[in-house]
Amino acid sequence: MTLEELFAPFGLKAPPLRVLGLTLDSRRVEPGYVFVAVPGVPLPHRKPLDGHDFIPEALAKGAIAVVGERELSLPVPYLRVGDAREALAHLARHFFGEPDRKLALLGITGSKGKSTTASLLHHLLQAGEKPAALLSTVGLRLGKEARPNIGHFTTPEAPEVYGFLREAVERGLEAAVLEVSSHALALKRVEGLSYRIGVFVSFYPDDHLDLHGTAEAYFATKALLVERSHLAVLNTRLPHLKRLLPRPHLLFGPGGEVWGE
Repeated sequence: MTLEELFAPFGLKAPPLRVLGLTLDSRRVEPGYVFVAVPGVPLPHRKPLDGHDFIPEALAKGAIAVVGERELSLPVPYLRVGDAREALAHLARHFFGEPDRKLALLGITGSKGKSTTASLLHHLLQAGEKPAALLSTVGLRLGKEARPNIGHFTTPEAPEVYGFLREAVERGLEAAVLEVSSHALALKRVEGLSYRIGVFVSFYPDDHLDLHGTAEAYFATKALLVERSHLAVLNTRLPHLKRLLPRPHLLFGPGGEVWGE
């Protein structure tokens, strides 16, 4: 893909330079990459890093274009956006050819139980002869091939997510099971994805308040996965369950359609 093609949906004219990749990490920039300058996440007792401060490093390493939120004058094409994280996700989706359109996506979220549920679903799909990919804390799978999760996140950044889905499509897989953390939803690492099935397995209100601030905000972030799913599979023990309805759904747990002991 050329830079002209990559930036066209944003209305920015750019030269037809070949784009070899995109990243928000200046340490990973290589010649031919687009660098997306993402502001850091404010957390208690820690000053956030700001990607704009690393633009000189990215340019020195061969970045052919930059995306950011500040008004800047640079020696390479610069796309200014209101939300760099959201732009990164949309650019990644476009760059990798919208691979999510060619896969049945199953998204799993919850405070506890995501990895176990995702692994079980992937195993069932494989056993049912529906070749599937798995993106999880415990590792990645493309059909039967296993890989370690080399990142630090349950759900990696958008270029890695969409790149993984692109590889799944190229391998001829039909489905992908994604473990989706609240961080990934809040930080827009999975922006642009919609799910055939979204599973909300559990909710513990005291988790991740450093990022979300309140239990209410934490729940609302988790609920984004449900809102982007054609069918929601929900634990009857979830607080605010009625907020997630009405929509096509299946309830599991006490009083639900599915219950196991």
